Amino acid sequence: MSDNNLKKYLTGDFSVEEIAEKTGLEEEEVKSKAEEMGLDVEYADFKKEHGITKEDYSVRRFRTPQKWDVKNRLMFGLMLVEDTKVSELAEMIGVTSRSIERWVFEGAKPSIKNQEKLAEALKVPQEQLFTDWAYDVVNEDRLNNN
Repeated sequence: MSDNNLKKYLTGDFSVEEIAEKTGLEEEEVKSKAEEMGLDVEYADFKKEHGITKEDYSVRRFRTPQKWDVKNRLMFGLMLVEDTKVSELAEMIGVTSRSIERWVFEGAKPSIKNQEKLAEALKVPQEQLFTDWAYDVVNEDRLNNN
């Protein structure tokens, strides 16, 4: 069995005993390979023992920003106060989660229509939500395409 397949089992909802059955390895072999890969099989056994599955994990509110900081702090703060996840806001507005993340973390500018939808969803005037962008010259083509 390849290390990639073994890693899938080790990071899934399987106990060491189940992994040994599925892979044909001895339990000690599974534990030693997991240790070589830097994975904690004791935690996998704990999850299995206590009935914890992937469905029990909470959904992360935001992806971990690695390359960027929060650019639209007001939008970020409103989402925290309203306890709104990126995926929920994206669904309300009709865009992808990645679009919301770009607006919050990368400083990307939503279209005029999406600015209106965001302001409505977050219950704040559009002028306040997009103060940094209020003085931008709006391109006529951009207005007509939205």
